[in-house]
Amino acid sequence: MAKRFLSLIALVGVFAGVGAAANLPGLRLHSANGPALTIKFTPTLRAGIPGGVAFPGVAESADGETITGIEYIPGNEDGQRLRLTLSDRNGEARQVSPKLYDWQLGPIARYADDAEHDSLVTYRGIEPKKGFKFQYHSAIQGNLLGMRLWHADFLLFMPQLAILDAGRVDLPTDETTGEYIFGAGESVPDVAANRKRWLAVSDVLQNHRGWESYVICDKGRKVEFGLNRGAFTISGYPVWWFFSTAPDGMGVVSHDRTTQAVTAVMEEHGGVNPAVYGATVVTMRYSALFRRAKQDAPAAWTRFVADVTARRLGKPADTPGLVELLPALR
Repeated sequence: MAKRFLSLIALVGVFAGVGAAANLPGLRLHSANGPALTIKFTPTLRAGIPGGVAFPGVAESADGETITGIEYIPGNEDGQRLRLTLSDRNGEARQVSPKLYDWQLGPIARYADDAEHDSLVTYRGIEPKKGFKFQYHSAIQGNLLGMRLWHADFLLFMPQLAILDAGRVDLPTDETTGEYIFGAGESVPDVAANRKRWLAVSDVLQNHRGWESYVICDKGRKVEFGLNRGAFTISGYPVWWFFSTAPDGMGVVSHDRTTQAVTAVMEEHGGVNPAVYGATVVTMRYSALFRRAKQDAPAAWTRFVADVTARRLGKPADTPGLVELLPALR
């Protein structure tokens, strides 16, 4: 089913079917129906693979807890089906159910289980005379989490181009019904409030120039989990790491002040678009937590990931592979 952003100026669409696309003011998006992601993110990127989303970290315990069990409990309410067993330094075990919905849980677990590929969304540069290219980890290609993470990556594209702003601050809707495409736990966006958030972010960007691209990642950040009076806690926020190509064309030059300023304003305002920012934060935190579970309790992890994979958890939604600039914007 075709899907798109709807607003007074519709700008961006996400479409189903092989080669499906639509004519919209400024942009045309084509579905990502090619092969899944086959590259590995590293902190020193070469030109040609200039950006994306990647969370390769492993969570740390706040007070020395270890994860001794992990299960999927299908009889529980959605959002309460993940069950962890945490054991403290004294060996005392406690079971907790972190709030994680199925549409997030399944893709994040499959992503965390992949020890080889840690890029989620990869901006692959510009296809001459066509547009921007994107590629996805197989865990998020074709589902709602992938759509949200693509949106996160695209939010800061061409910040000077106001015609893109409607797509930054709204969420996709179903082209047939006109209803928003939601996962459990999400709600109708406050577009007016999101415009204010975007103005705050764009003001920061106007004062930081010279960067060429960015990666949304966990570089230099920590994900920490634990228990607070018996309740499960998890913390950690992503970084918008900005960089440019090194003068010799090999590797990149980090733009630390831009990284710090943009990351700070994103944290202060909860992103430009809270549903998109929330999905990004959840992906960072729980992919790190799941890698810790895989490390601490490998047998339980193997059973868990086999179970959630067999259940095909995740909400289908299309992920764009090519964002085409129409002639008016070239």
